[in-house]
Amino acid sequence: VHRPVGWCILLLITARLIGMVNATASLITSSTPPSISGRRLEACISDDSTTDSKDLLCSDWENAEEAPPPSSWCGTFDDSDFTAAVQCCACGGGSTAATTTTITT
Repeated sequence: VHRPVGWCILLLITARLIGMVNATASLITSSTPPSISGRRLEACISDDSTTDSKDLLCSDWENAEEAPPPSSWCGTFDDSDFTAAVQCCACGGGSTAATTTTITT
């Protein structure tokens, strides 16, 4: 059965949301409330400073509505100033921006 990539992404997002709900439920029912302070959260940021040989940015590939899996494009369209494995989060590149948050319960 062939399903569009959009369905696969939707299933992954749904699975993650279910995991978050289950984790939240276990925190709520825990007898000892957790206290998290100064936790570092890291988000990957793709380097969109240059384009690949198809004149596309990392974010063009990563945010496409029907994006192909990274294995089909990572490295395929690299050129002299673009390397997907270095620049694109989906290909294992990019950089992380750390933010600090305080959660009290």
